Amino acid sequence: MNIKIDINEEFRDVKNELLKEFKEIIRNEVSDHLSKKWIRAKELQKLTGWSSSTIQTYRSNGALTYSKVGGTVFYDIHALNNLLETNSKTNKH
Repeated sequence: MNIKIDINEEFRDVKNELLKEFKEIIRNEVSDHLSKKWIRAKELQKLTGWSSSTIQTYRSNGALTYSKVGGTVFYDIHALNNLLETNSKTNKH
């Protein structure tokens, strides 16, 4: 009996399954944050990977909507989503 395995197809199947799982993880992480109206700076840093100085720059130039209560700064998660959507690019390859 001769068994032929298409390695490329196997890798493609594994890759597709991993991509599906990653998308689900990201979707869950983002939906947790999107269910909130406001998030703290640390949550914003974790979500975006931005440094505190980058966040400060976006806040200072008006790109990020924020609210300050006492000494705590909160950022509008929907404004963040709009900022990212507005600046999204498509690769034309």
